[in-house]
Amino acid sequence: IFDKQTHSSLSKISFEQTDSFLDQLLPLVPDFVIDGVKNFLNYQNEVEIKNPIDGIGVHWYVLDKIEDQSKIHELYKDKFIISTEACTGFDITADFGPRIGNWTRGWMYGHDILHNLRNWAIGWIDWNICLNMEGGPNWVNNIVDAPILVDGKKDEFYKQPMFYFIGHFSKFIPPGSVRINSSLFNNLSNYSINLLNKIDHVAFVTPRGDKIIVLINPNEEIIELNIKDIVEDREMKIELDPNSIMTAIWN
Repeated sequence: IFDKQTHSSLSKISFEQTDSFLDQLLPLVPDFVIDGVKNFLNYQNEVEIKNPIDGIGVHWYVLDKIEDQSKIHELYKDKFIISTEACTGFDITADFGPRIGNWTRGWMYGHDILHNLRNWAIGWIDWNICLNMEGGPNWVNNIVDAPILVDGKKDEFYKQPMFYFIGHFSKFIPPGSVRINSSLFNNLSNYSINLLNKIDHVAFVTPRGDKIIVLINPNEEIIELNIKDIVEDREMKIELDPNSIMTAIWN
């Protein structure tokens, strides 16, 4: 919640959001959701607001607070959680606007999607799947980056690393998939625990019964892992390239 608004949004503290929702929005918009993980935690004592809400929308701007979503899930297990907005290139103090081929921004997408899924999100929505080469158009000059950049003058488009990071989830985890537990154990003496702790991972069973695991290696060196399916009593060895994302599938 911001004190000064620069474009199409409202500045409201928690009880004002509650009053606005119950008195004004609820009668008109039955599918309304509340935006903001930390702000939503302020609502846990608002008994009146629990029943009309089906789900909770979260944005990604506080990347180190994703685990708070699990706290919300424990409080409201009957409410779904979905990430409804994410983009890169919005920080005017750092890299602002499009950066063609920027791998770090792809990793940021992959890291955020993966940790949202590990913390009970049922989906993840990109803010601008497609923008022009300048990062627009936008009526308030909110110039940012996108997974696909379009050069209208040349009739060309460019698929960015963000596009392919999204694909590891959207292609291999179809609707109806169920997340299953995945854990990382340091049974390999040639890797430090610090290196292994940086490996991101999330696993699912698809409606067809396939099992998939998405892994991200942000380290500067190759990591070899053994994937062990304790239910099927199967094991496979994989190799993660430096600064890479990989999806493994078995049935």
